[in-house]
Amino acid sequence: MIGSRRNGRAANPGDDIDGELAAIDIEIRQTETTGMPLADRLQQAESELERCAEHYRAHGFAPMGTLPQEREHYRHLATVGAMMTIGKAALLQAERERVTAAFQAAGGRGMSRDAKAEHLAELSARRRVLMARREIEFRAQEASSGEIAADAMRAGELFLLSDKDLTREAA
Repeated sequence: MIGSRRNGRAANPGDDIDGELAAIDIEIRQTETTGMPLADRLQQAESELERCAEHYRAHGFAPMGTLPQEREHYRHLATVGAMMTIGKAALLQAERERVTAAFQAAGGRGMSRDAKAEHLAELSARRRVLMARREIEFRAQEASSGEIAADAMRAGELFLLSDKDLTREAA
């Protein structure tokens, strides 16, 4: 049965496991690209605006920096700071609306660093269990057919485990 073809592709002993692994891989990629939660993004935007206001109160529009890019950067900080001085409430509200709209346009999903790390660890553990189950299926298939299954998706660290250790991993 190893190497047999089904619907034009090689048969795989763990087609249902492959589907679950693919779903976990997708979820891992989505989690890795998930940004900060909305509250953290709003806090960051407000603190940046406050930093600009502090810069304006300390330096005004005095030219600073030696390079044109530096001078433009400090001029921008002073301009935003001046706007904060004139209409702080309106500018903060506009920034909240902008950040919220961008967050919703990006899918409206955010995670703290700790929550992201914890979720990725859970997904990795689930993935390892599925890979161990797949390896057990490969070994059962190899035992019944006498051929070694050569699969590129085989996890090398699990391939080297004893049957006892592999069963413990799959539990």
